[in-house]
Parts: sequence; C-alpha cells; structure tokens
Amino acid sequence: MSFIFFEAFPALRLKDRAKVLLEDTIVTRVTTPKNHDYLNIYLESDHIITKDIIREVEREIKKQVINNTRTTVRIIETFKLSRKPGIREVYEEYLDSAMIEIEEISIMFFNMMRFADITFEGDETMNVSIPDIPVYHAREQEFSDLLNGIFIDRFGTDGKVNISYHEITIEQKEDEEFNKSIRAITDNERKSEEKFLGASEHEKPAAKEEQKEEKKTAAGSTGAFDGKARGRDGARPSFNRGGYSKKPSPLADDPNYIYGTVAPEDKTIPLGDLNEGMSRVTVRGMIFSVKITPIRDDVKSIIVFNIADFTDAITCRIWVDNSEAAVMQEKLEPGTFVKVIGFLEVSNGKFDRGERIMKPVK
Repeated sequence: MSFIFFEAFPALRLKDRAKVLLEDTIVTRVTTPKNHDYLNIYLESDHIITKDIIREVEREIKKQVINNTRTTVRIIETFKLSRKPGIREVYEEYLDSAMIEIEEISIMFFNMMRFADITFEGDETMNVSIPDIPVYHAREQEFSDLLNGIFIDRFGTDGKVNISYHEITIEQKEDEEFNKSIRAITDNERKSEEKFLGASEHEKPAAKEEQKEEKKTAAGSTGAFDGKARGRDGARPSFNRGGYSKKPSPLADDPNYIYGTVAPEDKTIPLGDLNEGMSRVTVRGMIFSVKITPIRDDVKSIIVFNIADFTDAITCRIWVDNSEAAVMQEKLEPGTFVKVIGFLEVSNGKFDRGERIMKPVK
C-alpha cells in the first residue's frame, strides 16, 4: 500500500525547501530487518530530488521519528519523470548528487569517477574511461553496476555505461591531488587487507598471546603460499643438518589458510620495489584475475593468478592436483588479499612489468 510522504510521516517537520520537494512524493513501502539496524523507505517522485535533500530528510526522520538511535534511515529513491531523459541529460543534471552518493559508498569508486574521462555517444551511451591502475580492474563490475544503478535504473533511462581504461598521464603522475587520491585508496584498501590477513602487526598483545601456541603448528602467516613436498604419510619433510625430519602440515581448518606450510615472517616488499637480483621474497596484494589450466593428462592443474599492491602487479603460479583445483579457485577469488612467499622468475629473459613471475617456494 502506498502513501503520500507526509501521510506516512505526519509528525515530521522539514525546512521549506525539503518540504516542498517531498510533499507530492509517494512512499511505496517501508522495510526493516528484525534487528532494526535499518529503516528502508522506498520513495517515488515525479521530479528530481538532489542527494543533499535526501540526506537531510533521512537525518530528520531519525531525529524526530525513530527512537532507536542505532537505526540507520535509508531513503531509496526512484524518479518517474513526465519525460524519459537520456543518460547525457541525467549525467548533467544529477552529477553532483551522484558524486555525493559514490563517495559515501567507496572512496575508490569516488576517485575512479573523479579522474575519469566521460564521453557520450548520442543520448544513450556514456563512456567512462578510468586510469589504468591494476586494482581498478578487480572492481570494474561493481563500479559499472553502481553507475548503472544511479544514472539508468533510478531514472528509468534507456541507455548503457561502458567502462574502459587509459594510461596515467605524466601530468597525473606529477599531480599532488591525484597522488593523494591514490594514497587514500591505498589506506582504505589496506584496512580491508589487514582484516583479511589477520593484521598480525596490529594485533593486541593479548590476541597475540592467545594465538602463540596455535602458530607453532599452524600456518605461520594467513593466506601465505609457501609450499613443500608431501611425504607418503601426508606429512611435509623439512631439512636440517642431521637430515630430513617430519613436520606437521598446516591446519586445514584455518579460514585464512590457502596453500603451503609454515614459513618465517619475512619483511613484505612492495611489488614496485622488486628487482632482478632478488630471489626469495614475500609480497602482499589483491588478486585481480585467476586462470586454471589442466595439464599432465588431466591429473594436475596449473593455477595462474595476478596480484596488485598499488605499486605494481605480478603473476604467480602454482601446481595442484585436479581434486584441489576447485577449492583453490574459490579461495583465490578476485578481490581477495593474500600474502605470497616465493621465488622470482624472469620470463623470456625480461624483468619488465608484466614479465615477472613469482613461484611459491617448494
């Protein structure tokens, strides 16, 4: 059942501008989850309401109507205009509001849009060319979905958004504002990375003490690739001066463990600092592509995945039994942050970007 906005919220008092813009709108439904963390208000309007007004109304509803202070009010607006606009017209009229919303959702998406080159093909196609930064590729679909939701679905527009990439210009490389935005992306994504990897260097002393005994037998670093060959009984041999001795394999139930055995805590090296003279190295990065290819009469598979850490990108490869390939593919999903310990290899005698390969140690 639908209501005129002020029939749904009769006690709400708004400032003149917001009141005028909201008085003829329709509330199509109101929903909230069982824990009441959100109050979702679905709003339909025959005229554009800018995002600053929407945010103002959300704050007033929370302040005047909702007693539960932890509940977040969210207005999900759609515009049913008398004339269906083209995407170029929507972009020109609604860009400021779109940027407010995009910045709230993700600083990465905000900077992707901020430094994008926007062109149009007629009124129906918007071409968005963004800087060619490896981590952007992994988030391309999310970014595209967001732009389609704002500029097309919200207005019922017939059109499409195309995403492409352009090289970072010399001017951008020297531009402090652009570099500041990249650092902001780095800081924001590093928080997600540390959360995934366990953020060992930032853990509280109590947490470290609790995990001390586990680390003696478990994988020494979350998400680490540090492979050793298995013996016939499933244990992994390790070499010491007296010969080989058995070492227990990592805990398979560790949710952050992916592949390999216990490895020393080496210093992490930015991908951009790798050079041809290095051998065994430890790096961190976000996976942005994965490919699995069966080999050796369909008994083994080679897994090739690419990671980026905001300074550069590198290709990694490991060999697994086919029975493990499907599980590995799930764990190596694009967007996942990992730590990799392995040896650098040079492809075709080159060490330029795109020609470096990292092979997890055996």
